[in-house]
Amino acid sequence: MRCAAAFAIVSSLPLLAAPGCDTNGRFNMNLRYFRAAQTVSAWPAVHAPDGSWARQCDPGPVDGVLVDVTLLGTASPPLASKVPDQDSSIRPGDAILRGPVDGSRSGDPQLTGTTYLQVTSPGLDLTLEDTRYLARTADRSVGHDILFLLDVSGSTSGFVDVETFRERPPGGDLGLNESVNLNDHASDLGAFRLAAIRGFIQTLNPADRVGVAAFGEQIPASDHMAGLCLRPEAEGLPWQDVVDTCFGPARKESIVDSGQLLPVGSGRSTLWQAVRAGREYLEQRAQTGRSSHLIVLSDGPDTCVGASADPCLVPCQSAVAGEVIAELRQADVHLHVVQMESLGYPGPDSLQHQASCVTGGHYRFIDTNRRLEAADGNPIALTRALQAALSDLRSSLMGHWRVAAAAPAALVESGDAWFMDGAVTVMAGSGLVTELDERFDFWSETARGPLSGLPLVTLPSEGPSTPAATCDEDPAR
Repeated sequence: MRCAAAFAIVSSLPLLAAPGCDTNGRFNMNLRYFRAAQTVSAWPAVHAPDGSWARQCDPGPVDGVLVDVTLLGTASPPLASKVPDQDSSIRPGDAILRGPVDGSRSGDPQLTGTTYLQVTSPGLDLTLEDTRYLARTADRSVGHDILFLLDVSGSTSGFVDVETFRERPPGGDLGLNESVNLNDHASDLGAFRLAAIRGFIQTLNPADRVGVAAFGEQIPASDHMAGLCLRPEAEGLPWQDVVDTCFGPARKESIVDSGQLLPVGSGRSTLWQAVRAGREYLEQRAQTGRSSHLIVLSDGPDTCVGASADPCLVPCQSAVAGEVIAELRQADVHLHVVQMESLGYPGPDSLQHQASCVTGGHYRFIDTNRRLEAADGNPIALTRALQAALSDLRSSLMGHWRVAAAAPAALVESGDAWFMDGAVTVMAGSGLVTELDERFDFWSETARGPLSGLPLVTLPSEGPSTPAATCDEDPAR
């Protein structure tokens, strides 16, 4: 029997409810089984003289690709504290079928090396070079600190210029009238990204700490940020103190119901200021052994400062992408980005991709404009894409398997961005599966549908992708 599960279908299901696959047709409840492979992200790679592989996050040579994969099993054994372990990802030492993964005994499942996981992509002549596990915590019982940064700029709710679809400061004339349907211009008017965050939070373990903060120019605080927490004692506090109130055990009763706190209205994105503040927040609360994760849900670039900002408007913050990315390189914080797109700012943002690259994080792009351009629109597709992306991130908090594959020269050139389709195959020789290889598509038009969280491979250009705009001083502006 061959178990072929589409990546999108597997990753869009709750972690504990996804179907298992036993290729022998027998199921022993006393054993833990492998059930799925999820591709979280893909990156251009450079091969060092010492034989190691690394992400290529800057302009430079590209020797292949790195594909970050999580392998999921059936329910994990309880943690040392006797509470259920909701992280079903598989790491070295986990007992699967015959014994521990990468164990020393004959017959133990093996994954590290060059023969147990295969990555294929149509049109690319990939040669498997290395597979290894990159751990973020010493063992399964260690908790994670997670801070979500939620973009609430005008484009998320449709409060944009009706002609250009660009964001404007609060109170600016957008040309809106009763004939304008905000949903036609919004990347996520229904706040489905907040629903996806709720689902993510419900899969965390008791030792994990999580908070949610929104960012956007229309938030009246001086830093344009607001913490989301409904507990009465959080009212009126700075966003950091609001998040602190819900950062621990109170998270489920407070964060999951805080959608009513989302600011809605016109305003520009203060992305890089929020990323800097979020990194500082996690660093100030870091505890030895725990991993720190900053998860950004955006729908485009920073529109206050930089190439996407209107040069005729006064910047609403001063954080510059290059400076913030340089700070992230020195930080022990993993930045993950789930980027939707908006009509005024289509396509992936290479700066957000680079920022997640340098921190060892993950980047996913959701082609939201396909839904906006469709005649009927499809909020269900957006919901599923967001859930899939966050489900994949959830399974990677503890670590992920990195598959390195060499590719022909000039695979990626400076400034290129393309979506990698293909599959990960778990080979029968690994001992993780029995009898036959198992293939898992990580993206295809048929498997993932018209709206997806896509693995993106991109290489930053030497300079800005587009020349900086200049103000024409037109009084009509």
